[in-house]
Amino acid sequence: MVSSKYNNAIHTEGDNSSVTIEGGTVSAGGNGNAIDTERSGSSVTINGGVVSATNGNAVNSTGTITVNDGFLFAYGTAASDVTNKPPSALSSPGIIVSWDQKQNKTIYVENCPGPDLNVLPAEASVVWHEDPNEGGGISYSNGANAGFFPMPVVVTNDFGLIFDSDTGKMY
Repeated sequence: MVSSKYNNAIHTEGDNSSVTIEGGTVSAGGNGNAIDTERSGSSVTINGGVVSATNGNAVNSTGTITVNDGFLFAYGTAASDVTNKPPSALSSPGIIVSWDQKQNKTIYVENCPGPDLNVLPAEASVVWHEDPNEGGGISYSNGANAGFFPMPVVVTNDFGLIFDSDTGKMY
């Protein structure tokens, strides 16, 4: 695990620098990016693992971003908020997710995708889930890439309807 509570977890400044993640966890809290590369010719390749950021991007790069596998997460209104620019390549079973935390909504219904999870690619399954050991979060899968990502939410099995005032839909 590589993490930073306040800044970038991985940061490079050299020309033609390369960051490759094969597995494990890379996370950034505060306003940092999980992975940040600054110079021309740089590249970031995600071949597995979990890369996440609280307020920054999961990946911020001036060069190419390739997602072959793994799970990338950041807060934002669209999956494109997870990286500072669209990945040069997004291959299955890679998954990119952003959570649009409108009005601090923190209660969700088990196994529902909800309107505020933005997912790439479209064929990936991402739903709210309550893990008995880790609490609330999202369960994700795309082919052989499957896992659970804990988040500061409560997920309930109460199947009463929830009205989303932003979309006008009942869930």
